[in-house]
Amino acid sequence: MIALPRWLALAALALLCLAVPAAAQTFPALSGRVVDAANLLDAAQEADLTAKLAARESATGRQMVVATVTGLQDQPIEVSGLGLCLP
Repeated sequence: MIALPRWLALAALALLCLAVPAAAQTFPALSGRVVDAANLLDAAQEADLTAKLAARESATGRQMVVATVTGLQDQPIEVSGLGLCLP
């Protein structure tokens, strides 16, 4: 068996502890660069953000998504944010 450095094992454990509560939450499906599940943006704002995110991706090669949600489902924002990122 390969021994992991202690800090790596602790980091993996911390990630797992955050992922378990996040798995119990429901999140909007990734449907594009802007996912406005809370309906905060009008069509023009969503189109503007989508264009800006596409330009950023084209210039840098890095993807970014803007997502709005209706609530955090009784979880800390860190857990909810992580849940949005995990498949």
